[in-house]
Amino acid sequence: PWPSPEDPARLAGTNLYPSFTIYRGWDTDSGTITNADGTTLDQDHTFNNRGNIEWAEDVTYLDHLENGTTHEATRTWVLAAGKYTVNLGGNSPATLAEGRQGYRATFSTGALTRLTNGFATIDFDQAAWDALALVVGPAPVQTLTGFFPQAEANALTLAELTTNAAPQVSYLGQVYRLNGSEVVNATGRTSQPTTFAYDPASPTNHVGSVGLGGVARFAVLGGAGGTLLYGDYTLQFDAARIPLGGSGWYLKGNIPPAGAVFDLLNVGLVAEANAFRLTGDLAISFEVANFLYGTPTDTLKDVGNFVFTASAGAKVPPAIRGLSLVGGNLTITVSSGTPGATCRLVSSTDLSSPASAWDTAGQGTFDSEGNCAISSPASLVEGARFFRVRQP
Repeated sequence: PWPSPEDPARLAGTNLYPSFTIYRGWDTDSGTITNADGTTLDQDHTFNNRGNIEWAEDVTYLDHLENGTTHEATRTWVLAAGKYTVNLGGNSPATLAEGRQGYRATFSTGALTRLTNGFATIDFDQAAWDALALVVGPAPVQTLTGFFPQAEANALTLAELTTNAAPQVSYLGQVYRLNGSEVVNATGRTSQPTTFAYDPASPTNHVGSVGLGGVARFAVLGGAGGTLLYGDYTLQFDAARIPLGGSGWYLKGNIPPAGAVFDLLNVGLVAEANAFRLTGDLAISFEVANFLYGTPTDTLKDVGNFVFTASAGAKVPPAIRGLSLVGGNLTITVSSGTPGATCRLVSSTDLSSPASAWDTAGQGTFDSEGNCAISSPASLVEGARFFRVRQP
């Protein structure tokens, strides 16, 4: 509406086609460009609608929509929380005396899903791993000498990862737990926080990456060639990797030299409002094959399987799910634990006794699905015994 005394029903024109540009940030301070008269250029009616604005040094160009065909235009972006600047304008189909133009702009937002709990499991194919980098020497060039799950890895410096005895030495069942939104690194360490947030309707539209805790150690030529550490991963997506033969999803190793370590092939992806699951084949990245190994023929070789499962809900504490008595031994099954964490069973004959007074009845380790089973001798003379499960 553009009423006037002569024409109360007058409307603004519709000659321009709506277009717009979005920038990250606000620019509200004094400018850095000095005019001829000595003043600074703080605000100006000119701006670059396809890039950064010279006088607005605090905003960064993100994207634009150039529309020259319709009188309505819509675009959706997935953005990190913050301040943004939008310039609204339009394209004219001809050089005309436009008069006043009418605009209506509507903005709406929807929260992305953030993962709070989860883990990845890697099963390396040892035979495929033994066949890598053969130009360096006789097979196997790399031999696994240990795997450090998240808790154990976080307690070590980079140097200690290369020398300390590892709690696990297996190519299968390596569990890498989801890192939180903040991480604390020991000297030389490069574990990354989880900043990943996604739209369940289009999971490749996301911000950030998934930080995964855990490090695998390999000896090169039996140790004569030193040690390679694979870990401090982030799970990421980059469409630019698709032309290299990948799916876009990949694992970046943040231990120097940081870079893409594995591209994920044959990806299966289920993204829901409160759950995220991604599976795929681990394939040697172009960067590792060409620049680390020096064997381009190793590019995209399948060396194992990758499964990542995570949720956006509150973490469910471990709980006792079942009991069975066989031959005087009571076996107690527990679920919902953290994969790779210690599962400790405590017991008491007095339910009201303080937690510090309960005795350890057995100990185990949660498997990759968060389950464990612990056996404890059963007494036939006790009137009752109570059990609890603890996860340090």
